[in-house]
Amino acid sequence: DFKKVEKLAQAYTSANCFSAENGGIYAIVENGSVFYDTNNSILEFVCDTSQGHGHNDGGHTLAAVQKSCKEDGYNGKPVTLFLAEEDIFPSLDARRSAAEAWNSRTPQKKQSEINVKGGFDLFKGHLSKKYLQNIEWKQNQLDPNGKTIPKECSAAEFFTLLSVVIPETYSDKYDVPWLMGLHHAGPSNMLKYIDNSNQAPATYLSQAANHSNTILDLACHIQHSTAAGKAYFINRKRGPRDLKKSVTDRATYNIRAFDGTTAKGGLPKEIVLLIMRGLLHNKVIYDENTNKFSFVSNVQLDDLKELWDSKKDKVLKLISKFAEDNLATEYKNRPQSMIKSNTLLRKVCNILA
Repeated sequence: DFKKVEKLAQAYTSANCFSAENGGIYAIVENGSVFYDTNNSILEFVCDTSQGHGHNDGGHTLAAVQKSCKEDGYNGKPVTLFLAEEDIFPSLDARRSAAEAWNSRTPQKKQSEINVKGGFDLFKGHLSKKYLQNIEWKQNQLDPNGKTIPKECSAAEFFTLLSVVIPETYSDKYDVPWLMGLHHAGPSNMLKYIDNSNQAPATYLSQAANHSNTILDLACHIQHSTAAGKAYFINRKRGPRDLKKSVTDRATYNIRAFDGTTAKGGLPKEIVLLIMRGLLHNKVIYDENTNKFSFVSNVQLDDLKELWDSKKDKVLKLISKFAEDNLATEYKNRPQSMIKSNTLLRKVCNILA
């Protein structure tokens, strides 16, 4: 792969921390063959390819370093070299299959990489403790009770929810259907925007960070108030067995909220996103002079909660009817596609106006 070798060679030539960023070279060598010549600073070892010796990983790195040294001269920068003597493997087949095992290592998830780089720090600084400790910022993160935080409370899902603060008029390119479509594109798409702070979505989300607690408080309130209320098509499971039963007898969703609590009978995350967009429609403005978002007419969190409580049954009935009529036929049972409907969004906004 010439392009990969070229890119690695450039990194080796220019970077001061290449060995910390690159996985290096892994090779199996003959027993007792490793020797370091201290007088000439040369490391020697013997490889016999017929015995399964040689490099099992790092071929591109090896080629890149050789290319760099040949074209630009030896620069003294280190490269990690991992050597394993043949006897650590029980058989010749084991040596030959070691490369497959080495190359099957699971790469670090994107959100873990962003977390290490400090890409979430701005948002973390605006969150209360109950949310900070119950959002999955890195892979396999545990909550305060020692339980693995589920994907529905991942950093990407948090950012998707925070996107409802962005007014639908702020850009011709990033309109409401596009914002609602972030769920359809998947968490990796949202993390891509966060990791590139020069792109508009990341910029606007950063400027909305001070409203993070309000958005999460409202989302948790929607989940728990729905769980404590009536049974609707949209907050009950829709498996083949469930659809044979009346709505009230169908299994409920056990939704993990962002504060670490569970809402038994709560809503799928996509529906919460739709409702939040409706609740905040025409209630948030963006000041281009200060680059800040604010709520109009001093709207407070309690006002939004009260609005939802007074209109929730009507909204859930509307969404349920729309889903019952269209989810399977028009959207292939994918709520993330359904919530992109302008018709549905307008009707929800009208109720919550």
